[in-house]
Amino acid sequence: TYQPGTEVTLEGGILIINDDGSYIFTPNDNWNGTVPAITYTTNTGETATLTIEITPVDDPTVTVDDVVTVSEDTPATGNVLGNDSDPDSDLSVVSFEVEGETYQPGTEVTLEGGILIINDDGSYIFTPNDNWNGTVPVITYTTNTGETATLTIEVTPVPDGAPTVIINTDLNDDGFISNEELGGATEVNVTIGLDDTGAQAGDTLVVNGVEVVLTQDDIDNGNVNLDLPAPDEGEEIEVVAVIVDSTGNTSPEGSDSAILDTTPPVITVDAPALTNDTTPTITGTTDAPVGSTVTLIITDSEGNQQTITTTVQPDGTYEVDVRDPLAEGGYTVVAEVTDPAGNTATDNNDGIVDITSPAPTVEFSGMGSDGVFNSDEIGTDGTVTATVTLATGTQVGDTLIVTDGNGNELFNGLVTSDMLTNGLDVEVPVTAGATDVDVTAQVIDIAGNPSATAMDKQPVDNVAAPAPTIEFSGMGSDGVFNSDEIGTDGTVTATVTLATGTQVGDTLIVTDGNGNELFNGPVTSDMLTNGLDVEVPVTAGATDVDVTAQVIDIAGNPSATAMDNQPVDNVAAPAPTVEFSGMGSDGVFNSDEIGTDGTVTATVTLATGTQVGDTLIVTDGNGNELFNGPVTSDMLTNGLDVEVPVTAGATDVDVTAQVIDIAGNPSATAMDNQPVDNVAAPAP
Repeated sequence: TYQPGTEVTLEGGILIINDDGSYIFTPNDNWNGTVPAITYTTNTGETATLTIEITPVDDPTVTVDDVVTVSEDTPATGNVLGNDSDPDSDLSVVSFEVEGETYQPGTEVTLEGGILIINDDGSYIFTPNDNWNGTVPVITYTTNTGETATLTIEVTPVPDGAPTVIINTDLNDDGFISNEELGGATEVNVTIGLDDTGAQAGDTLVVNGVEVVLTQDDIDNGNVNLDLPAPDEGEEIEVVAVIVDSTGNTSPEGSDSAILDTTPPVITVDAPALTNDTTPTITGTTDAPVGSTVTLIITDSEGNQQTITTTVQPDGTYEVDVRDPLAEGGYTVVAEVTDPAGNTATDNNDGIVDITSPAPTVEFSGMGSDGVFNSDEIGTDGTVTATVTLATGTQVGDTLIVTDGNGNELFNGLVTSDMLTNGLDVEVPVTAGATDVDVTAQVIDIAGNPSATAMDKQPVDNVAAPAPTIEFSGMGSDGVFNSDEIGTDGTVTATVTLATGTQVGDTLIVTDGNGNELFNGPVTSDMLTNGLDVEVPVTAGATDVDVTAQVIDIAGNPSATAMDNQPVDNVAAPAPTVEFSGMGSDGVFNSDEIGTDGTVTATVTLATGTQVGDTLIVTDGNGNELFNGPVTSDMLTNGLDVEVPVTAGATDVDVTAQVIDIAGNPSATAMDNQPVDNVAAPAP
């Protein structure tokens, strides 16, 4: 429900009913049909309806002629129905006519100037022939409603191509003008090429706003040369050229550009000053762009030259290994880099290749004429001496390394001037039980070149020779040598027994207690079997006797020293005295004084120093023992009386007494002799 005067939009149009009952229905364009029934109410409350019927009318097709203009070598496209209309029909093209010929839509029609196609939807394309210009014959098309219209296509001439632009000052056409290319000039020279442009005398060449009217000479030459102001450092010059013909048609643009860069890059090069690497790594820096090529020319001491290249890294560095090994000695490196503008920078450096180091010598000493280190030559510290001699060419500051056979460093340090003159002695440890000892020496020069390794090796025999045994004999059960056991030559016997492992040719040394050698000579096979007896002198008044024996093997290793010691008591016992008694004042034993038992009395008196336990022996003149027994304390005090038999008819009587001390030493023999006259006087 709407109030009078309200504009109501319906499907078919717009309805307005006013309060005075007037109304208007404005149908939409080309709409027909029945408007929905309208019911209205009066001020009295009564209602009625309004019915509106719109009847269809056939609207005519409206066509408009089409005119299109394109430049030479440019296809003309569009739609001929785009500006036509028919409210009652969807328009399409049912045919078209050119130069009196009728064609169906979609037909490709070859004309003098090109190829034409018009489709049923009205779209068309005319593709002109190369370099053709002019008016295409008028095309008349007919729509599906029977109406016709025309299509006129004009192809206007244009210069055939863009002029070419060459900035001659940019000699290598890399987009940069370097210092060398500019050559101190203030202008940039350019050449504008006219070939294939279709330019004609009288056309205008416009270069960066500078206009040049082309002459026939220009056309014949095919180019125009001119100078333009050079840009500022780091700035770009862009040269743009077009040709404008007499009708105002402008060719495509030709252009070229370049940046003025006359500042050379910076480069440094670093060659190892001293190296033992024959293909050393060359490094350097530059402010040339990342990826720029650095060219290095390396010349060695023999004049051999090689050229290698590398590229600049993101951090502005470069490095490259020398390709071909350099001869020993000095070498030079020249580095060159060119920036994108063509500006070149160089730097140079030199170094030395040192690939040899003089070899030292090393030699053991102190091993004796047999060349074998024995235990004495090794010494108590377990080392032997080796001397390193440095070769000519070795320098102060080189490094000397000396190692033993187990790889232990005995010396690792700098060579001194003293070493160059006097060499270096090192003490080389000898491993217990080792059969040889090794030492090596090597010099590494300042360049890092190792010399050949010098070595010496010597055999080692530091195992002690088997120890002999030695033992005295002949000293009796008391273990003490007395004067009788020592004998008249003043010696006692000692026997050396050689141990298993002793060999013929080893040396046996036997000495007495005073260090006198009793034997010093090679071991024989007989000694190995039977040993060796030596006579050991006993010093007068000595209380003991010593003997030592030692074996020194062929390598010079001494055995442990064998020794024996025995007590000695070779002092004569104190001599007793013995004396007859009872022979009267005449000193002659007569028969009465001899007595009936046929004996006379002798008294033994023991000397001071005689000891209880010593042996007293008393004998008569015939050697018969009258007493043989130990001394008693009573004897020491009172002596001993013995009865000495007198032989019948004897003219005298003898008695002897001797003491043998506990060690077996006899005293001097005491004796007494008295005349005897025991023959009866002649009977009267």
